Amino acid sequence: MYAEEISAAVEAAQKAFPAWSRTPVVQRGKVLFKFRELMEAHSRELVGLITEENGKTTEEAQGSFDRGIECIEFACGAPTLMMGDTVDRVGTSVDSWSTRYPVGVLRGYHSVQFSFHGTVVDVPHGDCLR
Repeated sequence: MYAEEISAAVEAAQKAFPAWSRTPVVQRGKVLFKFRELMEAHSRELVGLITEENGKTTEEAQGSFDRGIECIEFACGAPTLMMGDTVDRVGTSVDSWSTRYPVGVLRGYHSVQFSFHGTVVDVPHGDCLR
């Protein structure tokens, strides 16, 4: 990506972050289900682009696409993934708990060979869930 594109993407993500971090996790899961639906609807085009841009065979590109869909499907379980943990009486008169909070914007970089797969892993598993 060019520096201007990266800056624009980071700026847009930072602008969207406050509202997204207040969005209930069930609603976030619905967004991921829609993302999966759109990916499936455009699967032929996406597999073609993976083949063209990464030099993969159609079968390899389809495998990358399928793995990406699996990652999105896993992330659709966001409500479960976002659950904290509690341990009652971890010590004398001591209980313990953990809570997950949104942390901000991230950017991943992937080699050309794995650019599609990396993207579909980052999008649903990154801060879009947290």
